[in-house]
Amino acid sequence: MEQSYWQARWRKNKIGFNGAQPDAALLQHWPALGVPAEACVAVPLCGKSVDMRWLREQGHLVYGVEFVEQACGAFFEEHHRPPDGGTVQKGVSGRIPYYQHDGVLLQAADFLKLRPKQVPVDATALYDRAALVALPAEQRPAYAARWTELFPELEQALLISFEYDQALMGGPPFSVGGAEIRALFGQAFSAEELSRTDMVPVSEKYRRIGLPEMIKVAWRLSRR
Repeated sequence: MEQSYWQARWRKNKIGFNGAQPDAALLQHWPALGVPAEACVAVPLCGKSVDMRWLREQGHLVYGVEFVEQACGAFFEEHHRPPDGGTVQKGVSGRIPYYQHDGVLLQAADFLKLRPKQVPVDATALYDRAALVALPAEQRPAYAARWTELFPELEQALLISFEYDQALMGGPPFSVGGAEIRALFGQAFSAEELSRTDMVPVSEKYRRIGLPEMIKVAWRLSRR
C-alpha cells in the first residue's frame, strides 16, 4: 500500500480504524498470553490506537511505529496526555522523529524500512491490531520478516486478521486467512487461532456493502 494512501486518509480524517475503546479481542485474549507486566510490547503500524494506552496501563512499556507523524502526536494529545507540568519529549534520532512520555515511545517511521540498529528497545511481545491486513499481499512477507529481524527476543504476539470474500470488497483491510498467516510466520512462530467473530451484525458499513460475513480472527503466535 502506498504511503500516500494512508497520508490522505489522515488528512481527510478518514480514520475510522482508530476506535474510541480498546479492541475487544485485546481485552479478551491478551491476559492469557502471560506477557510479564514489565515487558516491552511492539505495536507496528500503530496509528494513534487507544490500545497502546491500555497496554501501558497493564504495566508494559510500549513501542509503536507509525510513518504518519501526525498520528504519533495525536496519540499523546488524545490518549496519553502528561499530567500538569509534564511534557511529551519530541526529537529526531537517526533521522527518525519520535515522541516519548511515561513508558510510551512512538517512532514516525516506515516499519518495512526500519533496521535493527534503529530500534531502541528489546521487545519481547507484539500486538498486531490489523497491521498485517492493512498491507497488500506483495508486502506481507517483508512485514512478517521484520518481526524477527527487528525484535530478536520476541516470544509472544497477538495478531488480529480478517476473512471475507475479497471479490465483494477491496481492502484494506484485506482478507488474510490462516493458511497465509502460517506460511508467513510459521518458520519462527506457531500460530493458534483464539476466536472468530462475525463483524457484519455489528457493522452498518459491512451490511451496506452486502458482505454475507466479515470474520475477525484473533491469533496467538508463540516463538518456536
